[in-house]
Formats: sequence, C-alpha cells, structure tokens
Amino acid sequence: AGREEEVEQHTEMCIEVALKMVDICTEVTRPDGAPTTVKVGLSSGKVAAGVIGSDSPRYSIFGDAVNTASRMASSSLPCTARNTTIHLSPPAFHSINMNSRQVLAGVGLELSKRDKELQIKGKGSMQTYFLRKSESTHGE
Repeated sequence: AGREEEVEQHTEMCIEVALKMVDICTEVTRPDGAPTTVKVGLSSGKVAAGVIGSDSPRYSIFGDAVNTASRMASSSLPCTARNTTIHLSPPAFHSINMNSRQVLAGVGLELSKRDKELQIKGKGSMQTYFLRKSESTHGE
C-alpha cells in the first residue's frame, strides 16, 4: 500500500500538515493547566510502507528519511501557540522550490539556516534549517 510515484511538492504538503498539527496541539492544555508543546522535524527521501504483523496489524513507514525526520524533531525547538518552529533536514530544505518559498514567506513563514551544524545521531555533522512563523504573525 502507498504511493509509488514521487510527489513534486511533498515537503510543502508535509509543512501544511505539520502546521495544522501544531495548531491543534497548542489548543490543548495539560491536566495541570500548562500549555502543550510539540516538536516537529521533517526530512525528505525514499521510504517503504506497509501493514506489518498478523495478531495486531499496524501500518508502518520505514527508511532513512523517517529516521532523519525523527532526529530533526528531537533536536528541534518546542512549538507553542506563540512560537512555531519546524526543523528541516538538508533534503527537505532543498526540495522546497523558489515559488513555494515565496508562498511560505507571503503567509508569514521564514526559512533560515540554523546557526551551527548539529551532531545528529547516526548521521554525523549536519547543517539544518528552521521554518518559523515570523514575529509579525503573532501580533507583536
């Protein structure tokens, strides 16, 4: 099961889903009343997916891009209602075309290179990127 052909704007589609997930998560509060935070990381690349298991079948997705996205999320900044940051791997960043970058900027999202390279477990040193809501979208 899954999609066998490449989707040209897959990263942009993932960004849209991620932003919606952040919006929903930040509307929820913890039992102690504190706001919920979530970390988001995206990567791009080939994956395999399918249903595994017979007693308790589950749809699962595998591949280097999945592992890298997980590393991006774990080394990202927590998203809150006032601060949304999505951590992008180099393949995800480079897959966003110029037109899409202009569209993102037009809705208050800024792409930037992270200040320094990070040591990513299982990957080594990696220059990564942030997609952030610009300050003007928060009413400041």
